[in-house]
Amino acid sequence: MIPADVMEEIRRITALVVCQRLMGKGFVLGKDFSIDATGQLLLSENAKTAVVVA
Repeated sequence: MIPADVMEEIRRITALVVCQRLMGKGFVLGKDFSIDATGQLLLSENAKTAVVVA
């Protein structure tokens, strides 16, 4: 099992990388994607598609 603090760090880094890639593709933070108070990544349908295709 992965310790909770390590898993949280993995999630944080993953969210950061996804955000950077989306911005690099022209998506707008706060419009096409965002992160909620719990650190959950929220994606529009177009942003979801871009993440899956990338």
